[in-house]
Amino acid sequence: IAVSTGGQAPSLARSLRADLAATYGEEYGELAALLGQVRRDPAVCAHLDSLDDAGRRAAWRSIPLTDILRMVRTGSPQSAKEVATACLSSSSA
Repeated sequence: IAVSTGGQAPSLARSLRADLAATYGEEYGELAALLGQVRRDPAVCAHLDSLDDAGRRAAWRSIPLTDILRMVRTGSPQSAKEVATACLSSSSA
């Protein structure tokens, strides 16, 4: 998550970054990295390529983000990756 005020209010940007850091911990970075790995999985890529734009959006929305974030937080990133991969690989066109 990035924050910028385009140089107009650096102190506001600092404050917002601090608020975001307090709200969204390191596990969100781990979740983003995990989803990036899933996105690059060849089987997932092939399946998503077979879908139209609406189908791809629906596939990504089918991932239970709250559940997989909980898995990341509790030290089960592989399970989180498997759930995300299954959602993206099984969505219908």
